[in-house]
Amino acid sequence: MGTGASAGVQSVLAESSDADIQKTLEGLSSADRAKLEAALSISSPGVGAGDLIFQLGTNNWQRQGEFAPGSGILHEAHHNSMNMMPGVKCYSMYPSSKQTQPEGDVDYRVFQLNHDIPICESASPTSNKRWHSMDEKEFNAYVTRLETEVYDYMKECEAKAGKKFTKVIAHHSFVNPMVMRNIVKRRVAEGLPKCPIYCFVHGTALKMYR
Repeated sequence: MGTGASAGVQSVLAESSDADIQKTLEGLSSADRAKLEAALSISSPGVGAGDLIFQLGTNNWQRQGEFAPGSGILHEAHHNSMNMMPGVKCYSMYPSSKQTQPEGDVDYRVFQLNHDIPICESASPTSNKRWHSMDEKEFNAYVTRLETEVYDYMKECEAKAGKKFTKVIAHHSFVNPMVMRNIVKRRVAEGLPKCPIYCFVHGTALKMYR
């Protein structure tokens, strides 16, 4: 949009009442509403009222007797804090080889594994599985299944919330950002608004990249 068009929009908004704007929004097509939602999410990157957020965690939460490392505890804290903000809703998924799926009206899901959670660190109190021990076949199968389960769960969450996601957060800086990038690309190809992706880098990753 050029400066002339931008000035025109500002002029119309200045001359319109709240009721006029609300009536106009109610008359928008689904495609035009998606454009508006995408534009607002880009212009307002902070978390605020109206946001629907998806987080993909890199470690399990502390639940059902399973010990959680720091990144899992921090992800859960982010999730709970966002859901305490007025008008904000957050859904999450995290991996675990021990936990079952939660029951009832919940806002998170477990990516269930038949092995320890893969990690990059040379030592861990919770996992003996290393990304670099996987061959191409195993790695690709893991990423493909993760993408499928996240994609399907996001669809379920949107149906439940009655709106589209406005932001996604990928914890750590290896597989999760790649998975969320691929999912956002797939959603955009389907005509859904493009979500900004935020990568939350935890301390272990920062140390390895230093």
